[in-house]
Amino acid sequence: MPQLTLPVLALVVVAIIATALVLATIGASAALLILALIAGLLAYAVAEPVRDGIAGRLLRHERGLEAGDLVAFDGSETTIRSIGLLSTELDHMDGGRLIVGNARLLGAPIVKLAGPTEPQPFAVRLAVSRNSEPDRVRAVLTAAVAGHPSVVMDPEPEVHLEGFEDGMLLLTLRFLMRRAASRPRLRSEINTRIYEALAASGIEIPRSQSDIYLRDLDGVRHAFARALALRAKARASNEDATAQGGAETRDESKRDESEQVDR
Repeated sequence: MPQLTLPVLALVVVAIIATALVLATIGASAALLILALIAGLLAYAVAEPVRDGIAGRLLRHERGLEAGDLVAFDGSETTIRSIGLLSTELDHMDGGRLIVGNARLLGAPIVKLAGPTEPQPFAVRLAVSRNSEPDRVRAVLTAAVAGHPSVVMDPEPEVHLEGFEDGMLLLTLRFLMRRAASRPRLRSEINTRIYEALAASGIEIPRSQSDIYLRDLDGVRHAFARALALRAKARASNEDATAQGGAETRDESKRDESEQVDR
């Protein structure tokens, strides 16, 4: 049922009261008034289920969606488990399951990526050192995924050089994969193959780095010098205090020994 928020509930009550007043004005009986009240409540109660039922038919016949389709919905890739009379079940790639009203699904942006028996698109984005040769990197990446049993080789995988950033080459490896139950497991296997292939070929995966610019180098030197001087002074003071404490302890021990001898 729709959520009984205050504005919606107020509109329903106003509509029912208005209908009752009209019927009372024209001399309708009490039974007719009660019937109008019940009809108004029923119309409100079934409004959303009716929308979901109509949306379910539109999803199947107008959008061409069916169980097993891989779709992009709400910022993530998910598989349609079933399209019911009022709601649709979606299986997320992380193993979770989401139930969405058909009307909401119909009104949201949704992209069909692959049918139940079609290979699904797969993309891996990575960065390599700017000293790497793009053609050699393409060959290494293509060979790395070609040996995986779930990778479709017709058409062949493609590697695109997307851009440059902070001394890195930004690449995207795109290919098709046969449908599998665990997409996260496949991604892990593909990433492992890519990492091992790059390491074996001596192609560096750069670490993020930051450049620090010093405008007043002399000021920095003076600040370091003052900090070192203060540290040395504090260390000397601690050593003097330690030495003085040790001397006082020895003096007290000698006095105690002298008193014991006198006794």
